[in-house]
Amino acid sequence: MLSCTAQTAVRVSYLFYYKQDSTRTGYHLAPDMTLDFDGHKAAFYSETEFTKDSLSMSAFDKHGNTVDKKAENELYSMGGKGYRDWVCFLDYTTDEIQVHYDLVFTHIVGKAALPAPEWELQDGQKEVLGYLCRQARTRYLGRTWSVWYTEEIPASAGPWLLRGLPGLILSAEDTNGYFRFKLHWIDQNIQSRYAPYLHIQDVLRERKKNKYPFPESYPLSQANRMASLAKMSGSYRDQLLGTELFSTPGYTILPNGQKKTLPTEYPYIPLIPESFREGIR
Repeated sequence: MLSCTAQTAVRVSYLFYYKQDSTRTGYHLAPDMTLDFDGHKAAFYSETEFTKDSLSMSAFDKHGNTVDKKAENELYSMGGKGYRDWVCFLDYTTDEIQVHYDLVFTHIVGKAALPAPEWELQDGQKEVLGYLCRQARTRYLGRTWSVWYTEEIPASAGPWLLRGLPGLILSAEDTNGYFRFKLHWIDQNIQSRYAPYLHIQDVLRERKKNKYPFPESYPLSQANRMASLAKMSGSYRDQLLGTELFSTPGYTILPNGQKKTLPTEYPYIPLIPESFREGIR
């Protein structure tokens, strides 16, 4: 890995393609996954969800009353829905990682000290949006990743928790084909002090206020397992919350007037496989 003093501050937007069901061929798309890296710390999150939460904090007081009409109008005018499953924070000087998992009524924080992946450099070269890239491969947190990185941008960073190469990671794909990160745009015209992750943490603290009060944090392996199971199982989420909301089948009315029962169990593929434990402390 490059030393922190050699790092370039950068903001990068990625297209995140992901599957929730391994039996289906198509992908879901989060078009605005953003890496903010100041040379020492990084955040990786959905720009849409961050903006919506920021506007909501400005628009309403703690009782839900409107205090800023302009912010409220901006919030309601935003189209689309961002990716809300998790937000990642990394400290490159200590290898400390925080992953915030966001669920209905639930906000779970996982923490760990994890070194960067150990990379095997490959012979391949190609251009990605005009940047000459080299290929590398690693086995990290239960999945094998193939990535393309460029030494033209000396930032040892990348999407999600991938990092540690002698240049910025522009694209990444796991070998199962469940997850893909592709470069959308890069902004290098920022100051090294640029640290939006501080504001993002404020937003997350505000988001947690109306959530079920779990402990401040868990070991990452435990938090990942809890969040993954809660995504897949309504009964597990009820167990976490002490409710009977998610394990009781609901229904919707179809256009022909027929009633369709809604599921309480859902397909979901986590970035860190639920079965993976080794290396997480």
